[in-house]
Amino acid sequence: MTAGEQGLTGLVADCVEAMRDSDPRGAAREVLDRAVTDGSLRGGVESAAGLNILYRSSDLTVLNVIWPPNMFLMPHDHRMWAAIGIYGGREDNTFYRRSGDALVTSGGKELTDGTVLLLGQEVINAVHNARGAALRPRCRPAPVRSGGTSGPRRPGLKVGPFRHQRAPRG
Repeated sequence: MTAGEQGLTGLVADCVEAMRDSDPRGAAREVLDRAVTDGSLRGGVESAAGLNILYRSSDLTVLNVIWPPNMFLMPHDHRMWAAIGIYGGREDNTFYRRSGDALVTSGGKELTDGTVLLLGQEVINAVHNARGAALRPRCRPAPVRSGGTSGPRRPGLKVGPFRHQRAPRG
């Protein structure tokens, strides 16, 4: 097992423990703060781009997301909070708010190495990676399911269910 794989195993155990805390969001943030700054996730985990499920249960999903260069993920919501950390590369998040059946841009945030971002359950965001691969562990309080997110394909279009099985594959 590589050092990076050992780091991911420890990350999963720490995220599971964080869900037992009286403030699971804050505890998850602390877990990711440590994980993205101590170097334990480096080395052997930057293999293939994709949403790599590390752990899934009825109350927690931990992903290792590797965004390829020039990737763009259309606006979507998660219907739950999420903690996201960057341990390599960079991603740009654009945030939106609903205005009737459309979305309106409401801000943005660039995430770089060592950054942790907490998203509330009402957040709608799009993600763009304009450079090299972005490496990001993600801890969220429920399983990834088909129909678990929603969003239009482009801002200004009507909001509807997002179907993971119909999402474009790179």
